[in-house]
Amino acid sequence: MTGRYRDQFDSLKLVLYFNDKCKTRPQQYLQQSLFIKLYMQQVNIMTNDEMTLLIRKHIPPALQLLKSDITEIDQKVGEVRMSFEITEDFCHSKVIVQGGYVTAMLDACMAHAASTHSGLTKGASTLELKVSFLAASNPGKFRGVGRVVRMGRSIAYTEASLFNEAEVEVARSSSTVKLIPSQPREGEG
Repeated sequence: MTGRYRDQFDSLKLVLYFNDKCKTRPQQYLQQSLFIKLYMQQVNIMTNDEMTLLIRKHIPPALQLLKSDITEIDQKVGEVRMSFEITEDFCHSKVIVQGGYVTAMLDACMAHAASTHSGLTKGASTLELKVSFLAASNPGKFRGVGRVVRMGRSIAYTEASLFNEAEVEVARSSSTVKLIPSQPREGEG
């Protein structure tokens, strides 16, 4: 982490430390909760463009294989748009993309939607996933849209759609994800 993001992370760790210490004293806890709410309103949160650039720097190897890219983020709404480019290497009959790769693209869209909706303070671990394959997925370019349907403190409900180059929806999914606190990446925290 650099600059203001490191300062925000360190400040948030301090707030959470005091919050934990105040749990045994209700009056202090109430004051601390108010402080946290005011603090979070004042923190300069990353813009959608800044978040997009940050995520692009840390695309996992599995998604690099699928030639994925984050094309648009709306963290307030909880929506992420991603692109993928799939070759014949991912097909089971040279013309149809194997369903597991289609599922991976949908899952990535939903996980990124949940993570960005939390301001990257939480990661998403899939608890349950349902996929409906609506049309054959042939090699080529795909566009995925992931959305947060509802988000609580520890669980989020998400959905995603995957479109081919002709803008035909080839698959749709929904999932339940466990929200886990994000950890700073090696060398950042």
